[in-house]
Amino acid sequence: MTASPFSASPTLALRQCWVLDNPRGVQVAGDIAFVACSSYDGLTAVNVSDPSRLNVVGTISDSTLLNAADHVALAGDYAYVTAYLGDALVVISIADPSNLTMVASISNSNFDGATGVKVVGDLAFVTAYSGDALTVVNISDPTNPTVTGTVQDGTVLNGGEGLDVVGNYAYVAIAQGSYFAVVDISDLSNPAVVAGLSDSSNSPNRLNRAREVQVVGGFAFVTASTFDGLTVVNISDPTSPVIVASISGEHLDGAHGISIVGNLAYVSAYTADALTVVDISDPLNLTIEAFAHETKELEAVQNFVVAGSYAFATGEDSLTALNLADPSNPTILGVVTDSSLLNGAFDIAVAGGHAFVACSDYDGVVAVNITDATSLAIVGSITDTRLNGAKSLKIVGDLAYVAARSDDALTVVNISDPSNLTIAGYLKDGLLDGAYGIDILGEYAFVTASYEDLLVAVNIADPSNLSIAGHVGDSVMDGPRGVAVAGDFAYVVSYNADSVVVVNIANPHNLTVESSVYDGDLLNGAESVAIREGFAYVTSHLGDALTVINIANANNITIAGSIQDMAQLDGPYGVQIAGDHLFMSNKIADSFVVYELTAREIAEVGQLFFRQKVSELLMGKAVQEEMGFTSKDSKKEHPLVGLAVELLSVVIQPEEVLSERLSPSTVRRLTERLDEHGVVVIRDLHRPMECRLAAEFVHAEILSPWATFSNIRDNKYRKDYALPMRGPALELLNKTLGLLDPLFTATLGPNSSLVEFSSLTTYSGAGPQIFHSDSSATSIDELRSLGRMFSAFIYLDDVRPDSAPLDVVPGTHTHYQFLDDEEKDLMTSVPFARLAVPQGTVVIYDSRTLHRGAANTSPLARPTIYFSLAERGKFIPIGPAYSLREGYRRFPISIHNVRTNAIPAEVLAEGVAVHSDEKCKDQLHDLCPADSFQGDPDRRFDCAWYYFTGEEESRDARHLSKSQPLEFTDRPGVKERYEDSDEDELAADREKLRDQEGNFDYEAALAMTLRRGGAYRSYPLDRRLMNCGVASRMEMILGRGIFAEGFVANVSWGALRPPPSRTLQAA
Repeated sequence: MTASPFSASPTLALRQCWVLDNPRGVQVAGDIAFVACSSYDGLTAVNVSDPSRLNVVGTISDSTLLNAADHVALAGDYAYVTAYLGDALVVISIADPSNLTMVASISNSNFDGATGVKVVGDLAFVTAYSGDALTVVNISDPTNPTVTGTVQDGTVLNGGEGLDVVGNYAYVAIAQGSYFAVVDISDLSNPAVVAGLSDSSNSPNRLNRAREVQVVGGFAFVTASTFDGLTVVNISDPTSPVIVASISGEHLDGAHGISIVGNLAYVSAYTADALTVVDISDPLNLTIEAFAHETKELEAVQNFVVAGSYAFATGEDSLTALNLADPSNPTILGVVTDSSLLNGAFDIAVAGGHAFVACSDYDGVVAVNITDATSLAIVGSITDTRLNGAKSLKIVGDLAYVAARSDDALTVVNISDPSNLTIAGYLKDGLLDGAYGIDILGEYAFVTASYEDLLVAVNIADPSNLSIAGHVGDSVMDGPRGVAVAGDFAYVVSYNADSVVVVNIANPHNLTVESSVYDGDLLNGAESVAIREGFAYVTSHLGDALTVINIANANNITIAGSIQDMAQLDGPYGVQIAGDHLFMSNKIADSFVVYELTAREIAEVGQLFFRQKVSELLMGKAVQEEMGFTSKDSKKEHPLVGLAVELLSVVIQPEEVLSERLSPSTVRRLTERLDEHGVVVIRDLHRPMECRLAAEFVHAEILSPWATFSNIRDNKYRKDYALPMRGPALELLNKTLGLLDPLFTATLGPNSSLVEFSSLTTYSGAGPQIFHSDSSATSIDELRSLGRMFSAFIYLDDVRPDSAPLDVVPGTHTHYQFLDDEEKDLMTSVPFARLAVPQGTVVIYDSRTLHRGAANTSPLARPTIYFSLAERGKFIPIGPAYSLREGYRRFPISIHNVRTNAIPAEVLAEGVAVHSDEKCKDQLHDLCPADSFQGDPDRRFDCAWYYFTGEEESRDARHLSKSQPLEFTDRPGVKERYEDSDEDELAADREKLRDQEGNFDYEAALAMTLRRGGAYRSYPLDRRLMNCGVASRMEMILGRGIFAEGFVANVSWGALRPPPSRTLQAA
């Protein structure tokens, strides 16, 4: 778990989905686990290279042949899967885990209820639970498996499951008959049962429901699920096996699977919900070394309370204590369970050294001593019809005020003596029908009535004589649940109405609804609410979301952002803010999530999406001075990570990635982010291995460049290098386009044009760029005539806040571009989002959105691949570098061309044309000889640039040395010479392509702009030239920057490998 807001969970697991329905057998090869899933009728491949981020990479299902897939064995490029109801052994090619294919199957009566499978060389041994058989299958040709031999025995092989094969014998665990069977396989065509060991005469039967077997040395270790244990069989004489030891107990209850590593046997016990480790170093004296089992800790967690450095959470018949001393790493300290007293444990409050729990099924309140969080103990309880359906409670002094939903009441419990709880007050009224949530302010309790759709104010000045002061209802208050009071307002969440309602409570006798906000998706099943610094944080149990609502204006509350569909937000329930952190429980995910949430960040998050509005209403300079703004205030930057990034994110489900098919709701959310904010973040789109291969490919291309580098800002340690359409880079492009095509179609129209395909790697030591947009429209005519353009960055490694993340200013793709420079400068202090994102993330932004590459002060390189798409039928914007290989610019490429491999071969060939540096080398040698600069590549680089400007008055630069500093901006005529941009020239040329009706040749206009590329940048000469792509070629010749001898680029998994040679010519 990390401290970044809205980005972590204490539990890390692959979210269960239909492709992992009822997983049974599993085998691992490299970074991929292959899981036989019984209810899915198939095999699922899961990438396990990062145990904290498991993801499905491939599946195959067949309701006939793979019906009730059970066990799996791996050999080479094939998986051998038994199908219990399919009565078959199925051979699946796993050479490409993302494209599992069935290559063969074999089935007959001897495979009836096929269960266990073991592969040894060219043979597969298969047990048949219902067929009472062991069958030998020849798999020397995996595409044509054939039966070599079979043995059937209705007694000794009755219900065979797991097996192991050693030498000339197969050892089989027999579940139905509770046997340990030994089969002689020396004659593969005629296997024979030579022993059948039973323990039915003993009590307990140590082979009762024998499940799996593994042989080590002269012993077979057999799990038995009804015996609840592990049994050791001496097989020194395979024809006469003997039980020599066993171990059983609660941690082996339902013992099933087994895997032996060294002197330890790892046994899965499905009834105990445990993985138990058994020491088998002495096979005659087994001992339990350790165990891990599922407990009631956080199971179906609902509400919680934070008390100091602890949190106490209610769950299924339980109360769990968590240590929050390090909020970024909460740990479970203790749990107390009681299926009677804590039945329906729901809400909780803490007073003194005790937690008081409202339990809806117990119909009461339970007191738990929490002074020792590692040893929680129930010390008192009360149940009463007046507490029927106890749902929520708040504590004031020695009294707990309890909303009793089933009794339609507010009940007061005296908790002064936790061991002797008593009723101190009671109010039952039809207006409190379905009493649910409660909050207290002064002498009034505000209670939601979930069945009456009301908020009720109750006078609690005299706890023994409660009375209703007022109430209010509204159609948007359907099924109200949680309520939070702040100042003169109560904020009510409505479960059925999917809304948040603001109620004015300044006069408790005259409650009035001020405003509300509705969202059928983000607020679906709104459950709880917490208030902090002008924002309401709302959990939606059915929408799997945490939604942030701006409540600064109680008359017009608005949704500021939300996080939805994260694995750890499955069934969010309680929410609470304490100190600098937000805490949330998730009932379905069984998780407790902590987010860092400082008051400063809350305020800045509220400003994050208002730059558009601020630019409309920007104050004049005189007003700013009158208001006391200083230049220091206006220049200070405020980068936001965590919550800001999450608010810009859309989660794509693993099933969507796997099928390359986005749901309509996902396309809608992606489109909304791009339209409204000009940027969207999509996590986990690409697998770690895909990213690693692409990073190696990109790094090798940069160090042995065949083409020119592109024109970008600050490029000594920031390399933009156009990529060839081949290898891992093209594979990532294809995958991204295939999945996101519905988004690009919805925003750019069908078959948009590929105008950039490049890499941007920022190495350690790179400074920050200035904020800029890649394009802009500065007039209404341009706004109408220019097409939209999106850039998509694929991050090949984790991006830390200090490793050159992308900084973006949401909303600046619209009217912000029409502001003058002075107005823009005044907005420097408005927060922006710093996109520190995990490997495999794709960030898409509008070319008009203000952004920059931040500094890389980390020791790691930040490799990316990016591409840009432009709307067809309109002029593409002037300004972007259009980092695309020269050959590709001559043939306008569309998404369709890429996806269907329809790019002509001659165009692809031109895309890898060799760039010659011989002329550069000769001129460098003649004009700036190495001996004039004492081996200093930076000084020699400066000298070379004087000559590449073509300035006649700089001819004496060849004699400059380290004692004579070179300043570009001091040279006469530089700024004046390049002050006028040739962008106007290009615009004029493009307009010539229009006919009399105003139509134009799109393909010709596109090609014209791409050919000119980054030449249409207007900078003073020093910036223009130092950022020119030729600078990187010069650096390579001089051994400067990343081309310096001994320079190493590191990434999170190690060092990027350099290419075999650094030749400047094609091999």
